Formats: sequence, structure tokens, C-alpha cells
Amino acid sequence: MLFFLRKKITCGPSLKHVKGPAIIASNHPNSMLDAAIIACLCKQPIHFTIRSDMFNNPLFRFLLHNLKRIPNYRATEETRKIKGNYQSKARCTEVLKKNGIVLVFPEGITEHNWHLKPVGSATARIIQHALSSDPLMSDTLQLIPVGFTYNDYRHPAKTVMIPTGETIFPGRTYNPEHAVEWKRSFSDALYRQLLPLIPAMHNEERRVRHYWQTILTNPPEKADCDNTLSHLKRIGESLTSNQISTVGFQKIKSPFFLNAGVTPYPAALKALLYGLPALLGLLLNGIFYFSLERFAIIKTRNTIFHDSLLIGLITVLYPLYTVILSVVLSNITGISAFLWLLLFPLSGWCTRQFWVYYWQTRNRAKLAPEELKSIQSLLQGEMSGETDASAS
Repeated sequence: MLFFLRKKITCGPSLKHVKGPAIIASNHPNSMLDAAIIACLCKQPIHFTIRSDMFNNPLFRFLLHNLKRIPNYRATEETRKIKGNYQSKARCTEVLKKNGIVLVFPEGITEHNWHLKPVGSATARIIQHALSSDPLMSDTLQLIPVGFTYNDYRHPAKTVMIPTGETIFPGRTYNPEHAVEWKRSFSDALYRQLLPLIPAMHNEERRVRHYWQTILTNPPEKADCDNTLSHLKRIGESLTSNQISTVGFQKIKSPFFLNAGVTPYPAALKALLYGLPALLGLLLNGIFYFSLERFAIIKTRNTIFHDSLLIGLITVLYPLYTVILSVVLSNITGISAFLWLLLFPLSGWCTRQFWVYYWQTRNRAKLAPEELKSIQSLLQGEMSGETDASAS
């Protein structure tokens, strides 16, 4: 995640200390990257449900082979395949019986957007199956709602907000004699629990999306997460109804920007300092990264799996690439292969840092003073305050 996540903002109950039996229910805007991030946040290993058609692609099947994945069959698939959901529910139940954690995506589909989609009944059915198989879980089975908001779905150096809601104990309200009504009411309640965790923006105009991405990319360095979410919700509502002018933002070609009160000189100086290491990083990693990115673009054209495929390929192939090149460069230069092995990821990180500071400086230089003040006030908004969010 070093190259893909520039800033991670989490708030609410920590997922690090979650112990099973537990179900984590999250919105699903960015395919397998959502599951990968949740897995990194949890100390205990997690199992996760995934669309069954992902296994139809040999490349994805290879990447998923050693992961704790549970296929989920959709109503649009063949009847014989849908029957596989019984096995999937049984697997989820077995994981929960062993005090494990299951990650589910109640929306049922993954799309690159910034709003919560309707919640299906699959999560309720998993809970019903688990409680029917083991009534002792009625008081122990937890459900933790989680929201994802990404600033970008196509490039590295992402900013992502991951607020966590209060834990629910669904077994305490479950009544097997009214299973149908309970399933419906539970799905409605889960939707209401997830909704406050996801700032919504429904406008698909390019200029508005760019504005929204700039706002999401540049949260204040110190911010109260609840205030941040409230501020983003208000901006999202205003953008949806075209109540905010986006003229100044059209001059900003990249979403990286300096927050109010931050002078441009440190960013410009950092860009200069990172310049040479960034160039080395580009030389060492450029061919590898851009070749894989091009391959991912071709393979995932007209789909939303670009990030998932690219991260999966890098995770599998980058260690092999760095080891081979380190040995080759060591033989050519006489410099220790171990040193080259360190230089590959470190110089790549410097390249990412240079890119961010370069665009922060350039974007600020393009704006007139009144435009700069207007944009910074919008970026800052009402989000500043004492921080109880963790940012990394």
C-alpha cells in the first residue's frame, strides 16, 4: 500500500482490535482494493466474499488463489451456480463459529462513484444461517459498518477516508418466527447505519468530479473526523445540485493542493530535494510500473478492476523484479545487491513524493490571490479542529 495510499484517515472504533465472531459490512467502490485495505487494518485475518465471476478470469483466479475468499453468486447467473450460495453461507458460518471475521459488501456490486447503493439481503441471509446453525452466537455475533471514500479511482497516491460505525449485535433482535420481516428490517437498518459514513456526490459532470476529487485529496492536516464528514456531505449535496461555482478549480490540473496557512516554499523546496532520488526511482521502477499499468488498462477496459489488477500484479511481481534487477545491477556496478534492493522501493516512494509536491507548488502558482483564497476556504471549510482521527 506504500505507493497507492498517500493518506489514510480512519475514525470511529478501531478495526485493529476486532475479534470474531464478527461481520464487517462495507460499501464497495473500488473492487478488491477495499478488501485489501480492510485486511491491513484488521489484526486478525479476515475472510471476504467476492463476486463468483472473478474466478472466471485465469489472471484473477491466480491472484485470488491463496486469499481467504468466499465466492458470492448473483441472481443473474445460472441456476446451478446460484446454488453455490448455500455452500458460501455455510463457509461463512464455519468461519464465524471459529471466532473468525467475514467481510461482506451488502451493495452486491462495485462501482466507481461516491454514494451508497441499495443494500441487498445477502448479509441478512448470512446472519440468519449463522444464528440458525449456532444459537449461542445470538449474543456474541457482531456486525461493524464501515464506509469507504476514495479521492481517485485511477491513480496511485490516493487519499481514502474509512470511518467505522458503532457495533451492532444482530442476534439480539433476530426472531426466527418472523425471519422474512426481520431480514427486510435488518437490511433497512444496515443501510441507515452505512449512510452517514459515506459522503454522497451524485453529479457526473467532469468539472464537478474534478472539484470533488480536489476536496477529497486535501483534507486538513489536523481535523476532527466527524466535522470532516459533515463538511464533505454539505459540499457533496451542493455539488450535486450545482450550487457551487467550480471556475477556479478548472485551472488546477491535478488535485494535489496546499491547505490554508501552508506557504508554498516548503513544498517547492521538498520538490527540489526529492528531484534526484525521484529521477532514480523513475529509472529503476518506471519500465516495470508503466508496463504493468498499460497491461492493466488493456485488460480492464470498460470495467472497474484497474486498481485491483494493478495492485495484485505489483504485489506478486515486484519482489521478483527487484531481486533480479538488484543482482544484475550489482554485477554491473559492484554495488551491493542489498543496497539496490533498498533503493528500488525507497526511490519509488521519492518519485511519488516529488509528484505530489510538484503539483502542489504548480497549482498554487497558477491561481490569482482571490482565487487562491476562495479555494483554500472551501478546502478548509469547517473541517479544522482538534483531531481524533488517525491519519497516516
